[in-house]
Amino acid sequence: MWNDVRALNYATGACLVLVALLCLGTLVLWVVRHNSFDLRGIVVRPSGREPLRHVDPALVRALALPQIKGNFFTIDLASAREAFESVPWVRRATVSRQWPAQLVVELEEHKPIGVWGDGRGVDENGQLFVVNEGELEQYEDLPVLDGPEGSERQVVSRLGEARVWFERLGMEVQAIRLSARYAWTIELLPDGAPEGSKPMVLDLGREDADQILQKRVARFVAAFARVRAYWGALPERVDLRYSNGFALKVPGLKFNDTNTKAVGATR
Repeated sequence: MWNDVRALNYATGACLVLVALLCLGTLVLWVVRHNSFDLRGIVVRPSGREPLRHVDPALVRALALPQIKGNFFTIDLASAREAFESVPWVRRATVSRQWPAQLVVELEEHKPIGVWGDGRGVDENGQLFVVNEGELEQYEDLPVLDGPEGSERQVVSRLGEARVWFERLGMEVQAIRLSARYAWTIELLPDGAPEGSKPMVLDLGREDADQILQKRVARFVAAFARVRAYWGALPERVDLRYSNGFALKVPGLKFNDTNTKAVGATR
C-alpha cells in the first residue's frame, strides 16, 4: 500500500475530509452553545382573537422560565410547552422559536363550565384545572359538578343533557353529582330564583339500562305542572328511582308512604 501512490492519495484525502468535518462539527457546537444565542425574550400572546382573561404574561414568564433549559438552538420545545401548560388557566400552549433569540408562546385558556367538587374548574372538554381562590366567582351561575376520578367527561356530558331535559320547566341546573356507586343526583332552581334559595334535589339512580334516566326524567317533567299545582310548593326532593312513578318530599311534610301514594309511585 505504501508504494501505491493512488491509495495514499485516497487515504490522505479521507483523513483531510475527516479532520475538516471534525473541525466543522466543533465550530458548529461552539456556535450553538455560544451565549450570543441565549434566550433574551419570551413573547406571550393568545392563540386566537380573544384576549387572555386570566393569564398574566409577566406571571407566565416568571413561572415557566426557571423550567426552561437551553438556548435558541438547544431548547426542548416539548418540555417548554409542558412548562407553560403547567401554569393555572392554561389549557394548551404552542411554543416556537423566533430568530435570533426569542420564544413565541401562544396560549389557549380554559373556559369553565362548572366548579368541580374539590374547587377546581372544569371546562367543556371535561378537563380539570387549578384556579386561584375566588377567580371563578366572576362567572355567574356555574354549576357544581362532582364524581369519581375519571368521570369528568361523563359528568360534563350529563350537564348538557340535563339542561335540555329541564329547559321546558324553566329550571336551571345548580349541581350534578355522580356517587361512588355511579348513581346520579341533580339539583335544580327556577330561573330567576332569589339568591340563597334552596334547590330541588332529584335522585335519578344508576343508569343500569339504555336511556333509563331519560325515561325517568320524562315521566317527572310530564307531571311537574300537576305536582306543583297540587302541593303548592316546589318539592325539596324527588326520588325518581321507581318503575312507574316517583316519590316527593315537600316542605312541611314528611317523606313517608302516605305522601308517596299521593303521586301513585310504586316500586
